[in-house]
Amino acid sequence: DLFPSHDRFVTEGYDVHVISAGEDKTPFAETLAEIGIPMSKAHAVGSNKKKIELIKELGITKHYDNSQDVIDELGEIGVKFELVVSGLPNYTNEPTGN
Repeated sequence: DLFPSHDRFVTEGYDVHVISAGEDKTPFAETLAEIGIPMSKAHAVGSNKKKIELIKELGITKHYDNSQDVIDELGEIGVKFELVVSGLPNYTNEPTGN
């Protein structure tokens, strides 16, 4: 899943954006098309700082993220979740101990 209840938000008519700290939004294209989010609502901004700025600029009222730093910065609009990709281990921002 892209994030918790994403399909419900889309079908209920919420203005859903996908905002990544990465630099390329093209990997989202297929998934976004499947769930009905236009690529114009996908943002790859290059850093968590820029992600936070865009969330505030867009006036987003609820943001799901796997980064605790982003959640902490957003306050009550931020909701923590762990990204799980089928067949792969959970993605976390925790050090691996290497």
